[in-house]
Amino acid sequence: MKIFLLLISFTLLTSCSNLSKNFVKTGEFELRSGKANDKEWDDDLLFKRFSWYKELTLVFDLLIVKVDENSPYYNWFSEGEKKAMKKCKQSYVAVSYFQDGRRISVKDMYNQFEALSHSRFAMPGFRANLKMHPDYEILRLQLYKVDGFCQESFQDNPLKLAFPGFNSVEITPL
Repeated sequence: MKIFLLLISFTLLTSCSNLSKNFVKTGEFELRSGKANDKEWDDDLLFKRFSWYKELTLVFDLLIVKVDENSPYYNWFSEGEKKAMKKCKQSYVAVSYFQDGRRISVKDMYNQFEALSHSRFAMPGFRANLKMHPDYEILRLQLYKVDGFCQESFQDNPLKLAFPGFNSVEITPL
């Protein structure tokens, strides 16, 4: 019995020591089905997700996706957004959340992407359609910013984000 209690105590103590670590978790995030004008579809919009945690608190979250002309979600873009995207080697939609701009800010991401020849552009059409998605409020997406990014350079510079106190992460959209 004493050995069992010692093992449980040791496990609890070592698990608590993990709370002081910063880490980045990657995964996927999906929106199911969509609608634009008279068109409806059952396809999913699959984002690559990168989440930065300080201890167990989410401090920055990035959902990123590349939407091509063959995707039904391409209908969510305005004509101006489509024109801007065609001028890019690659274009992405980035949906980002930050808890406290004094720790990690969306501007930190903007500056790093810009240094890698990725300019930011507004996406009011996409944002408006995202806001009307039935899961928008359930998923708390009203807390997130929506931006477009255009890779201007034809060099293959991988997108990387490096925030203080965290490992650098290569951003690879789906």
